[in-house]
Amino acid sequence: MKKFFTVALLIAVALFALAACGGNRERFDYDAYSDTDVSDLDTLLGQELQEVAEDDDRLERHDLAIVNIDGENVFRFNQTRSITVAAWNRGEVRQPHISQSYWAEWIQSEMMRLHNVQVEFVEIPRWEEVPTIANLLATRTAPDVSYTFEYPPVQTLADMGGIVDLAPLVVNYIDLIPHFYELQGADNIWWNRDPDVGTLWAFAVRHYNNALRIATFVRGDWLDTLGMEPPTTRQEFEDMLIAFRDNAELLLGSDAGQMIPYRLTQDVGWTGDPVITSFIPHNITDREWFVYGFDDRRFMYPGIKEGARVLNRWYNDGLIWRDFSIHSPNDTTADDLLMMGFVGSFSGNWDYPFRPNPGVIVNLTQTVGDHAYFIPVAPFENDNGVVRMQVPHGTDRSIFFPNTNDEPIASLLYLDFISRPSVREFLMFGYEGIHYEVIDGVYTALSLDDVPDNMFFTVIRNFDLLPTFNGIPPLANPGFASMAHVYDGVDPGLVGATVDIGLRHAWIGPRVVTRQITSEARGGGLQGVNGMSNGVLNRAINASVADFDSVFDTGMAEYLAAGGQAIIDERAAAWAELYGDSDWLPDID
Repeated sequence: MKKFFTVALLIAVALFALAACGGNRERFDYDAYSDTDVSDLDTLLGQELQEVAEDDDRLERHDLAIVNIDGENVFRFNQTRSITVAAWNRGEVRQPHISQSYWAEWIQSEMMRLHNVQVEFVEIPRWEEVPTIANLLATRTAPDVSYTFEYPPVQTLADMGGIVDLAPLVVNYIDLIPHFYELQGADNIWWNRDPDVGTLWAFAVRHYNNALRIATFVRGDWLDTLGMEPPTTRQEFEDMLIAFRDNAELLLGSDAGQMIPYRLTQDVGWTGDPVITSFIPHNITDREWFVYGFDDRRFMYPGIKEGARVLNRWYNDGLIWRDFSIHSPNDTTADDLLMMGFVGSFSGNWDYPFRPNPGVIVNLTQTVGDHAYFIPVAPFENDNGVVRMQVPHGTDRSIFFPNTNDEPIASLLYLDFISRPSVREFLMFGYEGIHYEVIDGVYTALSLDDVPDNMFFTVIRNFDLLPTFNGIPPLANPGFASMAHVYDGVDPGLVGATVDIGLRHAWIGPRVVTRQITSEARGGGLQGVNGMSNGVLNRAINASVADFDSVFDTGMAEYLAAGGQAIIDERAAAWAELYGDSDWLPDID
């Protein structure tokens, strides 16, 4: 609740600030494009890019010229323009300020060379992105190009007049951003378009690995020691946890007291997702999926309580880390326990143990020995005996422009620049001889230990400086394919097995497009890593078995009263407006 009210207060302050006069910069004439027709979605989705001619009046209007650079025609401002761009910062020891990294400087240099646009990066703490963005919006200092995983706060600011409607910009300037358009595809460009009024408050960034979300890993060497097979059902997984607990001395020796069979974190809705969501009924209707599907931790779906009940029982049986609720997401303790070898199993991002930061696999083997290893499993079947690893549609972050953005054309050109195949692949894979080597045509990643600190990737594939996609998009240089899912110091077979499990069990729910759900925008604080749903889950799992129902039900009542019920009611009404009393979307021929 504290976070919800903090963000709400900041947004309220932003409303006042956005209404005030701001700066002496000449405003972009958004009104000139406000009457652009965006009513026909079929036409918008079928919009074809045209080659821009030298005499195009938009060039003179925005002081742009078509200039041949490196054998390619590019749009370049005659006078230097300046924009600010968000960059997630993780506080990595080897690169504490991402805005001062080699990569940031390279982007700045290339944007000046190609487009005559000066770029200033604004560091956003990765795990505090929502309140940080709200703070910046409130003080009218939000980056011209901003992005977030949380869409409801964007909608809230849009309702206050604080966000630029991108729809007219896209219609009028789509042919100035061909690389961005090609990378996203028309569906993603228009994903967030309001079907009633046609507004587009944010681009839905394309996620190329959307079939991979969360995976569960277990200590394969512990299974070997105990003569056990990898679990394939929930009961077998529980039996494995019990075996870990009861054989702590055999598995950990003098550190037996540190045994953690299953590691949750404070973000239970994420790290407990495979267990909890396996209780969602197999035959859940399209209507239920939409009406209750607003919380990104899937808290409102039927069956979630029973999933939490299992975790509560495991917790009281000593199968779950006792202190999981105490440590904040910024605390490294949860990862340290993995790397020290005290954890038997955990769930999280599908590639989390492979990443160089925090380096779970690499550090585990250095601490415990080469014999220690994790393997992926998928043992959480639903009521129909099917493992459904629920994954989102192919979207990721939301990119938006605050209404203080006086340079939307330069901002669009930035999105196009960072989406160029040559640019994105350079930022993803780095330099030959420093980040990778090529022997007999085979591309192989080099150890990050030998990379200069300012050229270190704080996160795999420089994700924090590449806001226009997630995953691995089509590669212009096919040689990089051998490195696409290769992680320094990690067995490629382990990565491949994890990808295989994710692809085999991935399930995407139906997409329902309705009018704007205004109550959802107001209740955006209900969503997110530290939202109310996680608070309820933490309290319920920590309760005694006897108190579980009362604790969970009390938390659910508070959640509903704080805005959850209003969202449910409005979503149900929006569904009924389109589909009446049907539980299913109509078949499409």
